[in-house]
Amino acid sequence: MAQISATKCDLCSEKDGSIFCYECKQAMCISCRSLHDKIPSTRKHKVSDLNKVDRLVYQSELECSIHKELFTFFCNQCKCLICSSCLLAEHNGHKFSGTEEIFQGARQNSIHLVSKGKEKLEEIKGAIDNLNSSHREKIEQDSEKVESQIKSTADALHGIIDIVKDIRVNEVMDYKQLENEQIDKTVRKLEKLKVDYENTTSTFDQLLTETHDTTFYQSYETHKGAFDKLDDISKYSKPDEIRTFDEEAFFVDTLLKMTERFKSAKMSVGIVAKNYNEIKDVTQVRSNNNMICF
Repeated sequence: MAQISATKCDLCSEKDGSIFCYECKQAMCISCRSLHDKIPSTRKHKVSDLNKVDRLVYQSELECSIHKELFTFFCNQCKCLICSSCLLAEHNGHKFSGTEEIFQGARQNSIHLVSKGKEKLEEIKGAIDNLNSSHREKIEQDSEKVESQIKSTADALHGIIDIVKDIRVNEVMDYKQLENEQIDKTVRKLEKLKVDYENTTSTFDQLLTETHDTTFYQSYETHKGAFDKLDDISKYSKPDEIRTFDEEAFFVDTLLKMTERFKSAKMSVGIVAKNYNEIKDVTQVRSNNNMICF
């Protein structure tokens, strides 16, 4: 709930106000408060600490705009505060309740909303921690595992095999970057939602310090609408599993590149000659599919 600070006294316009009168809708300094309390028509007005008053109080109506009487009832059919005269006029025959029951219900619901908001905040914090720890750790571990397999295999060969190694390392890095970008996007969304729930929960927490029931209820309706409009916490999915390292495909691609490179020099590779028929079949299949697995 936004607080009113450094507000001048509405009566003397000299000193800073520290007291607020709900009926007069004016801020008063200590001196003017003493005069206010001595006047018979204002001495029984409801006053409160100015710093605990919601700014919406300046826009709130404490009495019926038609009959100029204080609100004493709540029309259950029209969902609004009414005065005694309203019962015999515009709201005649409507079901109604006493304001005390309505005000108390609103305060109890505000307590529930504060509790619900705090639960949501804990859920958001847990989601953020989970995304930033276990999920990132899993992505890092999986990526490091496959990258290590790729590099260890590539280190056993030289020259041409480095080309194949670099291709597969880049694919892993692209996967890691894509998954981390998705997490970053989810975390940013949750961070924003976290701030929204913090602000709204804090507003209700401070609103509960409001002692004037009518003002409290009207502020409550406004802030409750803002709370209900907050987005729910979206479900976050685990990162896609990285494809495991296909050692056979790695060797086949390497051997194919070796034969292409050295066939003009009439050089041969023992393993290629030994498994020529197998590699020929694999070559045909891979040429048709035109893809490289890692």
